[in-house]
Amino acid sequence: MLVVVMRVSPVVLSLALLACSPTPSVMPAPEPSEPPAVRTEVANEAIEPSEPAEPIDPQFTGTLLSAAQNYRKWGRVDERPNLAPVLCRAPMGLDHGFPSHARLSQADDAEHGKKLYYLFAGFAGLAGIEGSARERYSSLGSPGSEPGLPVGLTIVKQSWVAQPHSPPATESRPQANAKPVNANEVLEWTTDPPAPIAWVEHDGQRLDVGEQAELFVMAKVGAADMPGTDAGWIYGTLSADGLTVTSAGLVQRCMDCHDVAPHERLFGLQKTKAFATVKPTPWAEQGEIPRELGLEP
Repeated sequence: MLVVVMRVSPVVLSLALLACSPTPSVMPAPEPSEPPAVRTEVANEAIEPSEPAEPIDPQFTGTLLSAAQNYRKWGRVDERPNLAPVLCRAPMGLDHGFPSHARLSQADDAEHGKKLYYLFAGFAGLAGIEGSARERYSSLGSPGSEPGLPVGLTIVKQSWVAQPHSPPATESRPQANAKPVNANEVLEWTTDPPAPIAWVEHDGQRLDVGEQAELFVMAKVGAADMPGTDAGWIYGTLSADGLTVTSAGLVQRCMDCHDVAPHERLFGLQKTKAFATVKPTPWAEQGEIPRELGLEP
């Protein structure tokens, strides 16, 4: 009996089997999901493996994002808005408001070290608290200040890169045909604060506000024994636009610094020199510049 052995190429066999198989169904491409309104990215990809990643406690990211989106409405803690034009006398001195001043962080080893910053204060997500968060912060440590800080008090440090002053070419040239502005006429009819001072003098050098850097946030979210908090406080950092949370909750580098703060984890306003002039007013109790603003003439 003759047996014929046929050698079939593997390629041919594969094609034959494929031809006998049913046509595979094509899966539809998934519908693209809509991007979230606010992203909470983790910016730790560049950290060396030996360095611990910054903690991001998801239960507190919403608090930080809300503060980052609303802090500009709260106002800077060291500025005075202009009074409304309802006085029974002509506006004077501090009636015209007082500008906020950029301050230089003195913490060399901190993330915000040697950066210029402004402080904002508000009662995040809460209503019915008497008084202004700005006033509560600026009065820390002063005689007669209220003991204890309410849950909801939130502080945002808006940091900026400090850069040496470089005057523009037109800074010393007066504008042609420029009409002098009467500050009394302009400020008398607005309750907005004057524009902030955006530079400081340090070691004989003028430093200007440069590019905006990170946002640093502190919020009192509960009682001192609340789990996951530092005596009721949480810390966090965000990108300059306030859309990316880079740390949240028990951030050790923040806790190490604020653990020695004299006012319930808060330091209060750092003293700095004031460059804005204030007209004399007989109603100022502490001279022309209120002491609680932390400004020195």
